[in-house]
Order: sequence, then C-alpha cells, then structure tokens
Amino acid sequence: MNDLKLDSITHDLQFNNFDLQIIDDDDELIQRLKIKFQFFFGEFFLDTSKGIQFVEEINKKSPNIDTVDNIFKRTILEEPEFKELTEYTATFDLFNRTYSISFRVKKIDDTILTFSESLSL
Repeated sequence: MNDLKLDSITHDLQFNNFDLQIIDDDDELIQRLKIKFQFFFGEFFLDTSKGIQFVEEINKKSPNIDTVDNIFKRTILEEPEFKELTEYTATFDLFNRTYSISFRVKKIDDTILTFSESLSL
C-alpha cells in the first residue's frame, strides 16, 4: 500500500520541492499505527465506533495499566498485515501523562517490524 507521508512531529503533509511525498511498506504501516494510536473513540463523525477508548479508559485519574496495555495491543493486532505480537513493553508516566510503547510484530510475510514511540495522553 501507499500513503501520503506525514511529518512525524507536526503530522502535516510532507513536501519535497512542492511535491507531496509518498511512503509505502513498513514506513506506511508505522505511520498508520501512529495515526490509530492518536485517534480517539467517537471522534470521527462518519464512524463513531472507531478509535482508542481514550476518555472511557485512559484519561482517568488512575487508569488501569493492564486495560491500557490491552487496548493498545488490540489496536496493534487489528492490523491485517500483522500475524503475531512477539514482544511488547510499555510504561505509563502518570505525572507527565505519557505512554511509552515498544513492540515487535511478525507480519504475514514472516518479517519482523519493530516500533517504539512515546505518546502524549
């Protein structure tokens, strides 16, 4: 698959000499996961059944870390190109409201994809 490349910090479309940039393969998968991780449940008016249950489960005074982990694991495994979650570690910093996630997945072609990101919640 191909997708338009987004700037990893601002999430704006990325241009090179006034041309939109296209990404594919693993870079496209990683960008798609980052978008899913920041897409909140009920946010999209055309399909309110999609998204991470941020308000319901994560944006609490003391969220259940196992529940948060399971939400992100389920989101990862919803990707049709992933076959198995082989490694997963995460830390949740309640004071700074950051969720640092690192995982490794086996794709359907048996290649391994590694992802690591710190998400502001």
